Amino acid sequence: MSRIRDGTCIRFRTPRLFVPFVVLLVVVVVAPHSAPATAEWGDDVERGAGVELVDWIVPDLAAIVRAAPTQREALIDEFVESKAVDAIEAVKRLRDESLRPLFHALLRHRDWHVVHRALCALERCDDGSALPRALDLLTHAEVRLREKAAIACLTLWDRPGAIPPATASALVAARLARETDVHVRACLELLSRRVAGERVVDRLAEEVRVIGPEGLAWTPFLRKMETATAVAPDARRNPVARDGHVSAATLPVAPRWTTPMLGYGRETVPAGRRLQPFGFRRNGGTTVHTGRDVGALLDGAGLYACADGVVRFIHTGSDMGTLIVTEHRVSEHELATVVYMHAASVAFVRAGERVSAGQLMGSLGLGFSFENGGHFSHLHLGMAQGPFDQSHCHGYESAGLGLAGWHDPAVVLADWIDRTRAPLDDLEGIPLAFAGVAAAIRAGRYAAALDEVNESLTTTSLDIALRTEAARLRGAIEAAGPSVVARAIARRAKGDPIGTRALLTRDAARLAGLPGGNGPARLAAEWDADATFAEGFRKARQPSDASAAR
Repeated sequence: MSRIRDGTCIRFRTPRLFVPFVVLLVVVVVAPHSAPATAEWGDDVERGAGVELVDWIVPDLAAIVRAAPTQREALIDEFVESKAVDAIEAVKRLRDESLRPLFHALLRHRDWHVVHRALCALERCDDGSALPRALDLLTHAEVRLREKAAIACLTLWDRPGAIPPATASALVAARLARETDVHVRACLELLSRRVAGERVVDRLAEEVRVIGPEGLAWTPFLRKMETATAVAPDARRNPVARDGHVSAATLPVAPRWTTPMLGYGRETVPAGRRLQPFGFRRNGGTTVHTGRDVGALLDGAGLYACADGVVRFIHTGSDMGTLIVTEHRVSEHELATVVYMHAASVAFVRAGERVSAGQLMGSLGLGFSFENGGHFSHLHLGMAQGPFDQSHCHGYESAGLGLAGWHDPAVVLADWIDRTRAPLDDLEGIPLAFAGVAAAIRAGRYAAALDEVNESLTTTSLDIALRTEAARLRGAIEAAGPSVVARAIARRAKGDPIGTRALLTRDAARLAGLPGGNGPARLAAEWDADATFAEGFRKARQPSDASAAR
């Protein structure tokens, strides 16, 4: 064996796990596949059967490689039709140049899960010829595939086979005008800047590849870093560490907090996997989990900045995969650090860069790989109290030290999002037919959005499904003012006068012209005249001893 140099791969043989392989093969042969429902977030996850799947599909792949050009297309079509769904978790690890046509065929598969994984593989193959198909997929009905397609375009934009900038710019602008999902919009906005030459991607590390069965090139299946020597004994990873040296203390208070992933809070966990909560104890109770494991668990899903802030640190090459750490100003006297672990080795931000809430920063690393540290695909989300410190760059803390310096993301992030969100920030699933309504809401023109919905309801050509959606949108918009009042009352009961006051005054212009839209302003005036509330607000604005010390 020899170390990887200049694209040369290490030769190895995949371990043969006979019992799991037999069980898997029986399932594949006997049980017909049914695609997971798109409402489920997690049931479609790779459960760690990649090694066994390799053995199952190698004869087919070898036959495709050896076939004459006139026969190869038919073999690829047969494989895509009969085995793609069940075999994709192994196929996506292929890096063999001769099998690129297979990936392109997979991009046309009817199951979006297969297409999603094929895009991940083509990203890592640096195949710029996948760009036209990826741009087409930006209009797909499944939001997770639209997100993946946009990220693939970002990654591959500077690769051979790219589309002329003028053509791509027009396509992206058209997609952006119609896109209603906030996460996909963030990807498209970054892609628009990339096409214009205003952004670059940072490729932090080369992928570890090996020569496997039948001489095919793969990225090896890694079950935690302890197995690295067994699957690729001569591979070496050179850790990359980049410090931003910029503090968020000089920035304005972050005006909005948001979720770090598409589908955050909706994830389900397949049998045999576990998303560890904050404070979870391991190693006989001697260590505790410093963050919360989250994610739709799809390789390549986007990672987004939780708030305006700065990138303090980026690191890759350890069992944490790629680590992105951001720092944010939570209030006049409070900073917080957010830690993202197990990302891919291509980042869309750089250390020291300012980021905005919801900005795409990276994506989840390939599951069970050197790239993500050998774990199943997920995000470890940590939220530390105070400014960034190197001690934040780990997923576990000694139980003896406790977790006093950490926030529980499940509690604190939800609270900060509620405290800073606009009245209709959580209005999801707006159909593309109402793209104009979505645009008006994003611009804060709620009354205009309501007028457009009401006008659509007078259109006789509107089908039943869209009429139902229009009624849902109208109800949500009309409830915006009363909703802010209810949230403000709840925040005052929690003892948060600053958050309460912000809720009542921040969105007055957005609410103007809506039924009940003047309710927040009236309540704000009433509470400002309340001596108890005014005193609580004054005290809350003063720095605490702890924050003053920081």
